[in-house]
Amino acid sequence: MKPIFVSGLVNVETSLKVDHFPVDYNPVEYPFFGIATNVSGVGLNIAKALKTLGTTGDLATIIGDDLNGAIIQRFFKQEGLKLDHALVSKDFPTSESVILVDKTGKRKIYCDLKRLQDINDFPGLDVDFGNYGIAVLTNINFNRGLFHKAKEKGCLIATDVQVLFGINDDFNQEFMENADILFMSNEAFAGHEGTFLKSVYDRFHNSIIVCGCGDNGALCYLGEKDEYYFESSVAPNGIASTVGAGDALFSAFLHFYNQGCNIPDCLKLAVTFAGIKVGVEGEHEGFVSEEELRKHVQL
Repeated sequence: MKPIFVSGLVNVETSLKVDHFPVDYNPVEYPFFGIATNVSGVGLNIAKALKTLGTTGDLATIIGDDLNGAIIQRFFKQEGLKLDHALVSKDFPTSESVILVDKTGKRKIYCDLKRLQDINDFPGLDVDFGNYGIAVLTNINFNRGLFHKAKEKGCLIATDVQVLFGINDDFNQEFMENADILFMSNEAFAGHEGTFLKSVYDRFHNSIIVCGCGDNGALCYLGEKDEYYFESSVAPNGIASTVGAGDALFSAFLHFYNQGCNIPDCLKLAVTFAGIKVGVEGEHEGFVSEEELRKHVQL
């Protein structure tokens, strides 16, 4: 089984627990143990999830030569994760995010990418995509220049465009055009998932399209066969936070697809992996090994 290449954001994240949305105004509050700072980001979430499941996920990212960048490097060393393909640069301050999470697990994310959206290619990255089974190119600008490099080597491209506000979404057009495996959230088209996925296929002809449906599960559409597969959600340990659930779903699906599993099994295992993950707080916490995951799944 070939490793999976991952290129995506790693940032420093501060989370805050709130009672509800919208947040009531008060000049000062003291939420004891309600504020936490950690290393986060889609790139980290996917790389750590793959590692926990047993797949080698080589991560490329861009971080600053600054205090937050040093925190990230120290964290990766502690976690046994590699940053061999990371660009550490004074030109790109480390990205930061703030997440508000209410008691039901709903979240509001503020993400400050600093200068990362100013570039459309990954500076100085030298990777042989022929060594990988899948290239996970997350929807951040510095990945745009990697599409043709992966395609030249015949490497499958997977991306998650997160919350998609329409088929003509300007920012995500290039990602949708190039993805063999395309993931998205249904948050902007809930109740119309089937027709929306079909319209995406009719435009972009992605081999596999999956949308996460929150607490309802996930829906997969194979356009060439005009087949839908749906898997209901599970949450064996309840719901502590839904932050990172989409990354968990995406990572687990790719892990099993890379092994050669059929689509229904990939979807079932991925939904269960995400369902276990939401039982633990922390964007990159709650991942389990493949052995542990399979204890919760009957195939």
